[in-house]
Amino acid sequence: MNVILKPNTFTSSTRNLRSFPQGIRNCYTLNLTIGDEYLIRANFLHGGYDDKPSTQFELYLGPNLWSTVTTTNETEASIFEMIHILTTDRLQICLVKTGNATPFISALELRKLMNTTYLTRQGSLQTFIRADVGATVNQGYRYGIDVFDRVWTPYNFGNWSQISTNQSVNINNDYQPPEIAMVTASVPTDPDAAMNISLVGVERTVQFYVFMHFAEIQELKSNDTREFNIMYNNKHIYGPFRPLNFTTSSVFTPTEVVADANGQYIFSLQRTGNSTLPPLLNAMEIYSVNLLPQQETDRKEVDAMMNIKSAYGVNKIDWEGDPCVPLDYKWSGVNCTYVDNETPKIISLDLSTSGLTGEILEFISDLTSLEVLDLSNNSLTGSVPEFLANMETLKLINLSGNELNGSIPATLLDKERRGSITLSIEGNTGLCSSASCATTKKKKKNTVIAPVAASLVSVFLIGAGIVTFLILKRKKRTKLGLNPNSGTGTTPLHSRSHHGFEPPVIAKNRKLTYIDVVKITNNFERVLGRGGFGVVYYGVLNNEPVAVKMLTESTALGYKQFKAEMARNMGSRMTDSTNDSSIELSMNFTTELNPGAR
Repeated sequence: MNVILKPNTFTSSTRNLRSFPQGIRNCYTLNLTIGDEYLIRANFLHGGYDDKPSTQFELYLGPNLWSTVTTTNETEASIFEMIHILTTDRLQICLVKTGNATPFISALELRKLMNTTYLTRQGSLQTFIRADVGATVNQGYRYGIDVFDRVWTPYNFGNWSQISTNQSVNINNDYQPPEIAMVTASVPTDPDAAMNISLVGVERTVQFYVFMHFAEIQELKSNDTREFNIMYNNKHIYGPFRPLNFTTSSVFTPTEVVADANGQYIFSLQRTGNSTLPPLLNAMEIYSVNLLPQQETDRKEVDAMMNIKSAYGVNKIDWEGDPCVPLDYKWSGVNCTYVDNETPKIISLDLSTSGLTGEILEFISDLTSLEVLDLSNNSLTGSVPEFLANMETLKLINLSGNELNGSIPATLLDKERRGSITLSIEGNTGLCSSASCATTKKKKKNTVIAPVAASLVSVFLIGAGIVTFLILKRKKRTKLGLNPNSGTGTTPLHSRSHHGFEPPVIAKNRKLTYIDVVKITNNFERVLGRGGFGVVYYGVLNNEPVAVKMLTESTALGYKQFKAEMARNMGSRMTDSTNDSSIELSMNFTTELNPGAR
């Protein structure tokens, strides 16, 4: 509805405004109660705040278009109302820039209604007209007179006559139309004529709900009867109906009404053959249906994104409203699924180079369809959380260029080894495998993981037997080995005689994973000692004590020397075939697994 206001009649709600020169979509977000019904009113009055009073932009309720706002001069106020039942506990009202004009708003109002009123089969109700029929004063009114702060305007036809009463009228039904509207009414000037109400200038696709309020406000004689039927496009929808004496009755269309074949919308109150008096009408409300066809993004995922936005202080100008819809206004860095009749879900989140600080938030785990997570080139600290490994849909995680530290969860590394996820962690100087982290705790000097080019070889000696296997670790790799004479302070193993060399406990064709090594050493819990090639850890394999040696970066390039030392340790006591087989086993594993090695 549009109302012309003189400057000295501006209401308090239109004396000020807020404009939005930045961004395309700007939203108000209100936390309310799911299932509650509200009358939502948006007021727009330019008032000459700049030199461009002719504007046009769009008004959205959540991801759905509510109306186009058009102002042509400084003093014409536009008021838009919608009756809406909340399907979530969050209401968003958005202004969308569609051209060069700057969106603005004078006031946004919400009024709680009774949940038993204004019910529809689908969609929400936009106010088309709310009329005090037969009003004796040519002035609208709202709160103070109307308990729900509905805006009423006077409405009279030239071929209708006005009637009124000085008696009070009971208005206590769920709709509670204001008494000032119910003490007046209109009747047809010709008592035999019908009261016809035609909606004009309406597209034939529009659907309507109509609510009529009646009260008999004349003292009827004993032989008087006022009875009529309510018709729509010559079809009976209610009646015969007799208004109650000085008591309000509300009648409404049970379903939406549509235009006939000629595009007409005609309501008619027609007296019955038993009636001695013409029909009357005290007040009327007509609402068009807004189907709100676009489903909002999954509620839990919206909550997660709002929490992420708040906790990280994300200040992206387009992070307003629903993250996924409408598609033209989705958040930057966010990609979603769009399937008919399903709520959109977030499948990709890119917050790279966004100035993020703090830890990786667990709110991310609420994005249950997430496939790609890019948090690279920020200042994130703390460890890589375990929940990332538990997100079943994740296919790519980019954590490079942060300040993360500690251990990468073994389950996450195992998923990457199996090819079910791609993990990028470059540039996190404090981030390490469990092995190197354990070393760091014992030693101030960093034990860094060998570069990607280095082969990953682990050699175990069980008794006199030698076992070799490969550990996969993305981007950086660690060489693990064992030397039975690892330097002073090493707890000796109870070795078998080299003269009686036995076959390896682990078969040649078995590959141990990094997780296996973590389990064998109980997460590298016990340091046996340190030698020329690195740190030696105590472990248990097949109920036998073993020692596991990790090569530091400084010794990783000396793998040939390490291999030679292993050969010397085995010496002539090993047959050539056994020695060659053991050494070749290491090389075969390295060659075979390098393409996917970490």
